[in-house]
Amino acid sequence: MAEENMRILKLFYVMANIQGFIKANELACRLQTSERTVKSSIEQLKTFALKRGCQVISVRGKGYWIQVTDKTVFEAYRKRLDILFNNAEKGHKGKQSYAIARELMLATEADEEGYVRLEELAQELFMSASALKKEMGKVREFLSSFGLLLLSYPGKGVRLQGKEFNIRLCMLELYENHYKTRVFPFQNEAYEKTLEDLDDKDAIRKTTLNLIRDSSCEMIDIYINRIIDYFLLMRNRDPDLEFEACPNDGFGEELSRGPEYELAWKLADALEDFQGYRLNEAERNGIARLILLWSDRDWTMEHFRKRFPEICKKSEELYKEICADFLTKWSFPEKQLEIDFELGILPELVRILIQKHFGFSGCQMIGNSIQENDIKCSPLSMIFAGCVAAVVEKRCEIRLNDYNIQQLAVRFFGIIDSISYVYRPRRVLVCGRNGKASGRVIAAAINQRLGTWWQKEMTVVPLYEARKFPLERYDCLIGSYHEYAYSYNWPYIRVSQAVTVEEFQEIYRNAILPGYDLTEAAQTEKWDVLRFHRDFSGYGPDSFLQLLAFQWGKDYEAKTQLNDMLNLKLRSPYIQAAGQLLYVLVPSFFTGKRIFELYFFKKSLLWEGEQIRQAVFVAMDFEKAPRLLKFMEAALRLLPGGLEKYDEASENKNIVEFLTKIIRNNL
Repeated sequence: MAEENMRILKLFYVMANIQGFIKANELACRLQTSERTVKSSIEQLKTFALKRGCQVISVRGKGYWIQVTDKTVFEAYRKRLDILFNNAEKGHKGKQSYAIARELMLATEADEEGYVRLEELAQELFMSASALKKEMGKVREFLSSFGLLLLSYPGKGVRLQGKEFNIRLCMLELYENHYKTRVFPFQNEAYEKTLEDLDDKDAIRKTTLNLIRDSSCEMIDIYINRIIDYFLLMRNRDPDLEFEACPNDGFGEELSRGPEYELAWKLADALEDFQGYRLNEAERNGIARLILLWSDRDWTMEHFRKRFPEICKKSEELYKEICADFLTKWSFPEKQLEIDFELGILPELVRILIQKHFGFSGCQMIGNSIQENDIKCSPLSMIFAGCVAAVVEKRCEIRLNDYNIQQLAVRFFGIIDSISYVYRPRRVLVCGRNGKASGRVIAAAINQRLGTWWQKEMTVVPLYEARKFPLERYDCLIGSYHEYAYSYNWPYIRVSQAVTVEEFQEIYRNAILPGYDLTEAAQTEKWDVLRFHRDFSGYGPDSFLQLLAFQWGKDYEAKTQLNDMLNLKLRSPYIQAAGQLLYVLVPSFFTGKRIFELYFFKKSLLWEGEQIRQAVFVAMDFEKAPRLLKFMEAALRLLPGGLEKYDEASENKNIVEFLTKIIRNNL
């Protein structure tokens, strides 16, 4: 990879991670170069892309788009670039704030009291003092999520204050997710020294894995690596481990009597066989806390209630409040609330309350390598998760981290994905060119390969006899005749006598998939407003959201509530962005109408460093119709790519047909 032109690699990487078109000026902004440089590199990029399983498409007025031709080759190369450019630090500003935080963790230039002057820190990081000061707000926010404070003293600078356990977890985050995947090693010898091993890391890993496998505890894979790095950090750091005091919430006893503490003691005893380990009770308790925090639990609620009775009691109280909120605002189907919510949401509430007990509910302890997860491409799941988080945060007076919200979103996606569309079994005629016998061969091949679950009727007849059947009797005809010999009105799928893989795929697409009744799921007659806005002029995200709130609120109180709900400063759960598209989804409880509007901006808007070219505003409820949940989740998730591919979206009357087509093509 080193032989490639770095500019072309960066250009390819940016485009490969964007759904839809991007213009040259937007690429130039992202790459911090000139538009002229971007345009002069496109021809070289096109040649480069052809060898990486894709091609660069340019359309006048729209910009450039990467069309994947070989998904396996493309994804493999994109993963290589993820490693090279470290998607955990792809934002320049994020990279700077993490670099500052690393320096502050050890403060090698600090005085005897631990203070470090910002001017000296800026020189160490090759930054200007003004640039460093601009980053300090983000640095403080990141450190405070771990319960760490930056104390300022005039004339002395800043000093880190916090418990040793919190400092270790913060150091792990800064190391594990922001350097382990980098090709280029970072230059911070003091920081690396805290995680260096004595050529015994592999032996420690093997011992740790064997003990975890032999226990009744399970851990998330990413945290297996992290706990091993914690063991190295524990050996090289301050041995006087201190914790923040746990709240008197009644959870302490049931958390301390589980198998996690037994495993922690076994791990501690095993570590003492390695050089430099002599673990006191506090260190052993620290290991037990990590196992509790990082466990992978997929139990039944009966198991949870037996293992964590007090925590489950609190979780169920939260659960009831969440159900009431979803019933009131979203008219969420009660069946999903009664069954799927309990199975999906309650275990996550248990996890959140365990984190709250130890003071790590808002801790940014998982890194962008997990935060940049594909679940963000499901705006409906993310918005539902945000609504749950809002109830939990208000009730428990905590702030959830991004990982917890995404875990909730994964649960919602599973709940929605389990809903089935209505399927209307297909009625198929099969006609073979060489008579009934060849027709039976084709029918047998179809049944063997695709099964019979989708069929209401499959009839084999000679083609000349098909005319005796009324048109409404069958849905399609499959035959081995050339198109010019077929003059009937049923949709026709031509196959060979020996049906090929490609022809089976065509049967699946054009005979089986149309059986899913997406029109019923979309409930088109219940949308009050379906509208498309082309070349919409917006002055910025704030003004656009204000316009939506005051245009669609059903009364003055609702307008005010909507305006507050869409406040960008409050981390609104009702707003998501993906693929250059801004989603604004609210309950029709506030609008009095069910609305679906698509906006194409005349000039792109800047949203959290990303260029937004389209927006969708949806006000909806589900009126005990679970299939509408499935339809809307898929439609919104697949919308970014579909907007660029299908021109019929420009007609207001075709919006629902347009959404249906996107879903059907991706079933």
